[in-house]
Amino acid sequence: MFKVLAVLLMASGIAAAATTVEPYGFVKLDSSWDDSRMSTGNYARWVEAEDTNKNDSEFNMTANHSRLGLRITGQDFGGMKTRGLIEGDFYGGGAENKSNPMMRHAWAEVSWPAWDFAVLGGQTSDINGPLDPPVLDPNVLRSAGNIGYRHPQVRLTKGFKIGDSRVDFAVAAVRDVVASSTWFTGDSGADAGYPFGASRLGVFVPGWTRQPVVVGISGSLGVEEWDTSKAGNPKYVRSWTGVVDLSLPLLDALVLKGEGWMGENVANFGAAMLQGISFSNWEPIRAKGGWLALAAGPYKFWKFSAGTGVDRINDEDIHASIDKKRNQSVFGTASYDITPASMVALELYSFVTEYRSSDKNAEAFRAAVSFIHRF
Repeated sequence: MFKVLAVLLMASGIAAAATTVEPYGFVKLDSSWDDSRMSTGNYARWVEAEDTNKNDSEFNMTANHSRLGLRITGQDFGGMKTRGLIEGDFYGGGAENKSNPMMRHAWAEVSWPAWDFAVLGGQTSDINGPLDPPVLDPNVLRSAGNIGYRHPQVRLTKGFKIGDSRVDFAVAAVRDVVASSTWFTGDSGADAGYPFGASRLGVFVPGWTRQPVVVGISGSLGVEEWDTSKAGNPKYVRSWTGVVDLSLPLLDALVLKGEGWMGENVANFGAAMLQGISFSNWEPIRAKGGWLALAAGPYKFWKFSAGTGVDRINDEDIHASIDKKRNQSVFGTASYDITPASMVALELYSFVTEYRSSDKNAEAFRAAVSFIHRF
């Protein structure tokens, strides 16, 4: 008995010794000035309606986007490789100078390199809409062209080599997460009884630069259950997305990136200005959008990016319970490396938000300055 325990303890010690944990992250201060009030102030989603507060300028400053993560690499065993990641920031609510931590990523993966196959479990970024525009704003244009967030999921990925090219196919079971309304306190994602399904096909083709050309087609499909009364009168509302993503290196230091998407009830993925269901008729809201951007650099100490995005509700789905119709963004970013670990950046934005309840568009100009120290 004692010999068995000794062997187990020894094996545990060897495994622990073979596991490496690498901390990483950054300290970040974001400051921004808007000539009209933005939602939510610390990061840019859309312009608040200006019927009562026209050109209501604001100034915000926060360190909430500071990030801490751990990259975990386990011991290779029997042809298997293991790794994991835990990452968080401070956008979990609370007062501005007493912010709460928020989990961003927490996942573990087992892969079999000989089979080009991997299984991942935990919370991480969605595979439908995997790209983010090259901006420093923590909202990364969600509700202004970008789609995709982070959800708990189980994901399977299989890769295939075709000559000099590569194809990756991924499928995932995803936990739907919907914010409760003022009158509904249940969990429509859990109440449905099963998860969303998501998948992506990614094609990697050698280009004329050191980076490959990447084209992806992805999507999701699911149903939410909304219990509308204590007597039991559930409403089942479908949700689906279809996304095309592109990463096209034009030069070694110039990349064109973008996504185009469409779907129904997509608030779960940070799109449609977080409007998923028309509660006047219990129909899913149809929406479409996308973004396109150029990222240039590094050129010695400089990096630049510029682009635009748009998020739009279908005209036929704009009912009494829907207010925000369209949200368009234009951005430009310039960053300078003060040291190999520290940088300062300037971001300029223009937002135009159309409201059903107003004849005039809500418009805002944002100037943001960020200081970042990476480790």
